[in-house]
Amino acid sequence: MLLSHAAGANCGREPQRGAADASFSRSLELPCSKVFVGGLSSETEERDLTQYFGAHGDLIDVYCKPGRGFGFVTFRDRAGTRSLLRGCVRV
Repeated sequence: MLLSHAAGANCGREPQRGAADASFSRSLELPCSKVFVGGLSSETEERDLTQYFGAHGDLIDVYCKPGRGFGFVTFRDRAGTRSLLRGCVRV
């Protein structure tokens, strides 16, 4: 499974247009955290992601279309993402 973290992505606020540095620093201020999940089996459904990732924190959104091989989960706050990443092996 592949995970990619986007702090503050799609957290209910319209992204600012402007310098990349301003956009990045603004994303660090947003409370929620969206995670891309790739390499999923074709049978994976939203309820599977909810069950697995919900053990790491409160989820406010889960997206997964069966057969696409990817999905997204959005944690209410960054504590969920930190909990998830603590369990990842870094190479």
